[in-house]
Amino acid sequence: GAVDYLLKPLDSQILVSNINYLTEVKNKYDTQDSTNILPLSAKEKNYISSHPVLKVAVIADDAPYFKQEGKGPVQGIIPDYYSLIAEKSGLQFTYRVYPTHEAAVAAVKNKEADILGMYSGGMVSSYEKGLILTDRFSTVNSILLTKSGLEASEIRKIAVKSRALDSLKGNISETFPSAQVIDYENAQECFNAMQRGETDAVLIGLPSATWLINQVNSAAYSIVPLPGTSSDLCGAVNKDNQILSSILNKEIGATMGNFPGIVTKDTLTEGSWKT
Repeated sequence: GAVDYLLKPLDSQILVSNINYLTEVKNKYDTQDSTNILPLSAKEKNYISSHPVLKVAVIADDAPYFKQEGKGPVQGIIPDYYSLIAEKSGLQFTYRVYPTHEAAVAAVKNKEADILGMYSGGMVSSYEKGLILTDRFSTVNSILLTKSGLEASEIRKIAVKSRALDSLKGNISETFPSAQVIDYENAQECFNAMQRGETDAVLIGLPSATWLINQVNSAAYSIVPLPGTSSDLCGAVNKDNQILSSILNKEIGATMGNFPGIVTKDTLTEGSWKT
């Protein structure tokens, strides 16, 4: 079937599907659409003055989105992107690290943190959790990552990140109706589960997949692009904090063109000359 046909070695798939990728990223990273920049209202400026440092809830060891070694510097797509927002807005961000996505969501709902750094579960799911989403930073497509040589018919258990479970479970049940979905907190845990044989495949967004395969021998793995499995990457705030959402949306409009370049930088092989 179509899925079996797409189970090809990883490197050829990435090349074919991203023939103009580097050019597109450079264009997006080097240019910014000034028409997207909306001025802040007096009320919004006053909010920034009275809330100079905002607490961003993130998940521990969530590379490529967030990583921190001990008390070292914060790294990853989330701090890099929020640093850009800070530059444009005058806001400052500090990071509160939680062990799970559920704990990070609860922190924002309970007003222990101001912003959930990343949410990809969709609007309905966020509303049920007492959050409102910001505009999207980006939309990412998901791929199925497996060990090379595995047939699609052999896939019985699929690992997904907890953060993406709500947005992906419907697509999984349609494409793999007999597969069991098991959620893990980060990309590395999903990958490790497949390595241990707890799952047969990992369904994961392209940034996380790129980061994972750049750390390992890519020839040992195959990918299946799955149409219709895109997720919006957004921030989220407490439903009572519309003004913060409005500020963030204006800054996202002015900076989202830079997001692909940040993703490219943070998904390269760690510690390599490319990084």
